[in-house]
Amino acid sequence: RFSHIVALDADNLADLRGIAPADATARIGLLLDFVAGRAGQTVADPYYGDDAGFDVTWADVTAGARSIADAAQASG
Repeated sequence: RFSHIVALDADNLADLRGIAPADATARIGLLLDFVAGRAGQTVADPYYGDDAGFDVTWADVTAGARSIADAAQASG
């Protein structure tokens, strides 16, 4: 019932693909696949780093969300 399902990293992507029904039609991929030049990249995990890592993660998620919104607006 969804057109797209996005994961932030490769482990979650594998899990999503593993539980997807055989007849699923949703595009399952990484968030950064929507960002030009970032396909196949994962969102940085800031958990074990310093506070600056959260800025990097926020920038990744923001770029992905903007790209998804732009694509939705262009197709809609």
